[in-house]
Amino acid sequence: MSLKSKVLILVLACVAVYAVADAAIEHWIVRPSFASLEQEEAGKDLQRCVEAIRREVHHLDRDLCVDWASWDDMYRFLDDRNEAFVAGNLTDSMLTQLDLDMVMILDTDGHKVWGRFKNQTAGVPRTIDEFEGSSLPAGHPLLAQSGGAAAADQPFTRGLYRTEHAPLLVASRPVLTSEGVGPSRGTVIMGRFLDEPFTEMLSDQTRVQLHAWPIRDGDAPSEASRVLARLTSAAPVAYEPNHDGTTLQAYAAMNDIQGARALLLRADLPRDITAQGRLVMTYDRWITIGVLVLLAGSLLFSLQRMIVAPILELTKHTNTVARQGDLEARVDMDRIDEIGMLANQFDRMLGQLRDTQDKAVDDSYYSGMAALTTKALGAIDQALDPVMDQLGELRGDIDKMPLDRIEETRSRLASEKESPVRVEDLCDMLAEVNEVLTAITEDTTTRIDDLLDRTSQLDMILSDPRYFKRK
Repeated sequence: MSLKSKVLILVLACVAVYAVADAAIEHWIVRPSFASLEQEEAGKDLQRCVEAIRREVHHLDRDLCVDWASWDDMYRFLDDRNEAFVAGNLTDSMLTQLDLDMVMILDTDGHKVWGRFKNQTAGVPRTIDEFEGSSLPAGHPLLAQSGGAAAADQPFTRGLYRTEHAPLLVASRPVLTSEGVGPSRGTVIMGRFLDEPFTEMLSDQTRVQLHAWPIRDGDAPSEASRVLARLTSAAPVAYEPNHDGTTLQAYAAMNDIQGARALLLRADLPRDITAQGRLVMTYDRWITIGVLVLLAGSLLFSLQRMIVAPILELTKHTNTVARQGDLEARVDMDRIDEIGMLANQFDRMLGQLRDTQDKAVDDSYYSGMAALTTKALGAIDQALDPVMDQLGELRGDIDKMPLDRIEETRSRLASEKESPVRVEDLCDMLAEVNEVLTAITEDTTTRIDDLLDRTSQLDMILSDPRYFKRK
């Protein structure tokens, strides 16, 4: 696999790892954070609805029930039952004016003194079976118990009360004087049904789409019962999306005045946060893809220009040198980084190899020449030895010539008694011969000496290999 392919695979692997890590962060961190934020907002919306119901109960108790129960006229009415109080205050329109569905006034024994239910659309009151009788049983949770003389000592009841129709927002107060002192002469009970119109009013107040279901005998309608079991003290709110996933539904239960579950609430929150988060993550994904593509392209271009291309050039040059054996070729890479240092060292190595090669060639040449010269010189030396021997013999023969005897003969001829003419002729002839022989001998001796000298020099040169070294 080529270096370019490896770099490409490495860059693509880095991009893939980053993409997987980004997707994992999005799946395991970003999405859950948006979902958690959405659940938190849904919980807040549901809590606002719960607080709105509690405010309504508080308003029913503090602004209406206390006002009617702690009133001297009511206190006297329960003592004398005067009809003037009934005619002036306890009218059928009172419930409409106070926006109440039920008002009951009972004496200390729980007997009903006066009671009314609000008429519905058809003009028929919506009654509650257990309040239809003439009295409430002793110990009923809505009956005010006797307290001390001070208002702070008087017991009261407020909250939700389960009925056969819908949960009832109820408040129960003992009848006291306007100063809030007793003893109590009875009980005032006021109630408002938490029905569909009331739920719509709460939705308008809180700007939350609210739904409510009554819980009877621990059960709820089938459409909400699946989440009822998930509501505990540790997890008082349950969340689930609707069928198409566009709405997050938050559920919570409210207890009645006796501590039993009486109402199941559901707040619907459009999943705008998740949708916005999904849109943001989509933008982020495309931006990430664009950045990764740009980064990968830039990285590939930079690696190709700064690393891959120089290394490929160096590799090509190395292959060319290895294939052609041209030690004179140079990369000449003008760089100051590690690759440039490698190229310079490679050029320097080629130069050293060239020098080593030249030295090896010279050494081989000299070795061959030395062997050849030695062989040739041996042959020349063998050839010169007889020449020198013969020259020596010739020189010896010349030395043996009887020139002195010829001179002696000439002297004798001169001294003997010969014919003078004969003697003179012989003497002249000997003198002439002697002169010629002497000249020839001297010339031959000179030439032989010169030849011997030159031959000696040649022999000395041939016997000394230092004279054959290259300058």
